[in-house]
Amino acid sequence: MTIKQRIIWVFTGLTTLLMIVIAIISYYSIRQIYLDQLTEETRVITSLVAKQLDAKYLPYLSDSSLDRAREIYSEQLNTATEDVELSNAFIFDASLNTILETAENSNDRQQLSLNRAEIHQLQQGESIASLPFRAENNIWYLWGFTRLDKTHWLGIKLSASRLAEIESLARTFFIIGIVGILLTILCGWLMARHIARPIERLVDFSAALGKGSFDTAVPRKLSGEMAILAGAMDKMRLGLAENHREREAMLAQIAHEIRNPLGGIELLAGLIREDSNSEYAKRILSEVATLKGLITAFLDYSRPVKANPALTDISILLEEALQICSRASSEKELRFDVNLKEKIISFDPNHLRQIFLNLLKNAIEASPKGGVIQIASNRDGEETTIRFSDQGSGLQDVKMEQLFEPFYTTRAEGTGLGLAVCKKLCAENNARISARHLKNAGAEFFIVTRATLLKTDSPVKQERITIHD
Repeated sequence: MTIKQRIIWVFTGLTTLLMIVIAIISYYSIRQIYLDQLTEETRVITSLVAKQLDAKYLPYLSDSSLDRAREIYSEQLNTATEDVELSNAFIFDASLNTILETAENSNDRQQLSLNRAEIHQLQQGESIASLPFRAENNIWYLWGFTRLDKTHWLGIKLSASRLAEIESLARTFFIIGIVGILLTILCGWLMARHIARPIERLVDFSAALGKGSFDTAVPRKLSGEMAILAGAMDKMRLGLAENHREREAMLAQIAHEIRNPLGGIELLAGLIREDSNSEYAKRILSEVATLKGLITAFLDYSRPVKANPALTDISILLEEALQICSRASSEKELRFDVNLKEKIISFDPNHLRQIFLNLLKNAIEASPKGGVIQIASNRDGEETTIRFSDQGSGLQDVKMEQLFEPFYTTRAEGTGLGLAVCKKLCAENNARISARHLKNAGAEFFIVTRATLLKTDSPVKQERITIHD
């Protein structure tokens, strides 16, 4: 996970958690404050209504012949209902049977039974309020109860419509939370971009230095610690560039100083051989050629190898490489089996020619007498793979992780630079090279590069050619 992703996840996660906690605490705090106020209001209203009723006439309510008592209490309850906007006010007995009420057909007996225990525990003149409940009409209400005498109680039904508004706050908080999370992600992304972008630019700059591009400009418009780091990296770039130039100059000077006497030795040895045909002269010439090849390999690996990619025909370069290696292959009576299904790629032709020569030389040296070297190319999606395989001893005893490192070789006479140069040239052309050991016998090397998306009137002709030397 990148630093930008970490910043976004951590910042978003913490902020989201904080918003959720704040939303929950705010909702329940507001709800509880409202319920506490409403409960106290219900108790006070219940007590006030009860005080307006004269308890001494309550026993007459049960006598159906005394309508005057019912009229008096009914009038008092209706007045109280209108004054404080009650949904219902009623008088009921110990069996929770409603004796008198202001609302017609209220059907509240079932709700009363839920508060039976609290109702019977009330002392005369004492009032309580029930928990809020949602009625069939989807409106919130509270009960208020007070004991009028030993056998009669007063009940009121007070609307708690604001509780529905508070309940809607849950949806509001949810919407606010979603919007907040989206804003948090956006702010986290902007913050991460502001922090990570300079780091990414410095990483790209250091990667360019690692590839030897010492002329790469240091990132600009940085501030704070990033500017200090960029300045330090720029000083490092200048130092590396100077060291690189000194190394190249030193290697060129060494090569020059060695090549001059080698040229004289080669000339004198040639004269000796012409005069006496001495075996020693042949050995001198052989050693001089080996030393010259070693110097050339050192220079090839150390000097800059900037690529100039172009549309390159694999078959033409391969034919040139095969002609150069024809003498060595003829001595071993080798055959070349070539099958190029994809011929055109984007590659520096000089680099690809050098890679082909190095791989062919290795394959020829590894192959037994009369062996076959297979060369093929094919395209898979946006990539083209070029394959070289031989029938030699293979790579079973080779440390694969070091195979393309400089100076690693399993041959006593090898320099260990051929495959290292191949890897360097492939990297300069945005390609990659790899190898594997074949179970039967031999080794296989792969060059994988991007295919060129050519549009032609006719498909590329696929052919298989076999060259016998």
